[in-house]
Amino acid sequence: MKRLDGLDILRMFACLAVVIFHADIDVFGSTPVLNRGLHGVTVFMVLSGYLLARPYLERHDRAFAWVPYFKKRVVRIVPAYYAIVILLAALIAAGFGGAREAAALAGPLYWHVFAHLTFIHGLFAATKMSLASVLWSMSLEWQYYMLLPLLLLAFRRLHWLVVLGASIAVALAYLFVLHARFMPANEHLVDGFFLGRLPEFVFGMTLAAVLGSGEARGRRLLLAGAALCAVASAIWFAPQTHHLLVASVALLLVAAVRTYASAAVTSSGARFLRYLGGASYSTYLVHLLAGKGLLLALGDSLPPIALFTAYVIAGHVAGVGFFVLVEQPGSRLLGRLLFRPSVPSP
Repeated sequence: MKRLDGLDILRMFACLAVVIFHADIDVFGSTPVLNRGLHGVTVFMVLSGYLLARPYLERHDRAFAWVPYFKKRVVRIVPAYYAIVILLAALIAAGFGGAREAAALAGPLYWHVFAHLTFIHGLFAATKMSLASVLWSMSLEWQYYMLLPLLLLAFRRLHWLVVLGASIAVALAYLFVLHARFMPANEHLVDGFFLGRLPEFVFGMTLAAVLGSGEARGRRLLLAGAALCAVASAIWFAPQTHHLLVASVALLLVAAVRTYASAAVTSSGARFLRYLGGASYSTYLVHLLAGKGLLLALGDSLPPIALFTAYVIAGHVAGVGFFVLVEQPGSRLLGRLLFRPSVPSP
C-alpha cells in the first residue's frame, strides 16, 4: 500500500518527544512539562496498530498469511534490536560506562540478554528496564505482533464497536480487578503485559477498520467516542484510567494526521522530517546511549540548556547513523535470507 508521509512525520515527532523525555531526566531531573514526552510511546503503539491492520482492514483484497507476516515483523525489528542489545550487554560486561548498570542487574547478565533477545523482558520486574530503559516497549510491541492475527479475526467477524468496547472492558477489568487483586506488587505488569495497554493497539486497528468500511458516520462515531473516553478519563482521573486518556488523545492525533495530512510531502523540510520519521526506530533504540555518552564526555562544561539541546541532537544524529549503518543493511540481509525464492527441484 502507498506509504503515508504524514504518518512518518508524526512518528518523527513521537520519537522526538521520547528523546526530550530522557534528555529532561538526565539534564534537568524531570520537569512537569517535558516529562510528558514519554507519551510518545503511546503514539507509536496506536500507529503500529493502524499500520499493521491497514492492509487487511482498510483494504479488503489481502488475505492474512501467518508465515510471511511474522517473517516481515522479524525483518523489521530484530536486526537493529539485537544489535543494540548485544552492544549494551558488551558495554556493561566491559564496564565502559556501565558499571552502575552492571551492579544494579538482578541476576546474571546472560539472563538479561536472553530475556531481551526473546522479547520476554517486559514480563519480569528485574529485566523490564535493564540494559536500557527504552527497551521495555519492545517486549510489549512483540506481544501486540503475536496478538494481531486474533484481533484481525475478531474485526472481520464482529462489528468494530464490539471489538473496541471489548478491548477497553478487558483492559479495565485487568487493571481494576485482576492486577489490583492478585498482582498489586508487580507494577511492571501494568505496562509490560499487553492486557494493561490493550486499547492503544486496538484503537489503531479500529481506525483502519472504520476507514475500510467507508462509513462517514462510523468515522465520526469513532472520533467522538475517543474524545468522550479522553474526557471521562480526565474527569475520573486514576492511575488505571490515565493510559486510556493518553491512548484516546493519541488516536485523535493519528486520525487527524491520517485524514488531513496524509498526502505526499513536497517541501525539502517536510522530506527531511519524513526521513527522520523513517529512522525513528533506530533513534528510539540508540538515543539514550548516545545522550548519556555525550553527558559523560561533556560533564558540566556547558549550561544545562545547551546540554539538553546537545543531548537531543546527539540522539537523532546517532539514530540516523544507526539507521544507515545497522538497521537498513541488517534488515535487507535478513530479508534476503528469509524471503529467498524457492528453487524448483529438477
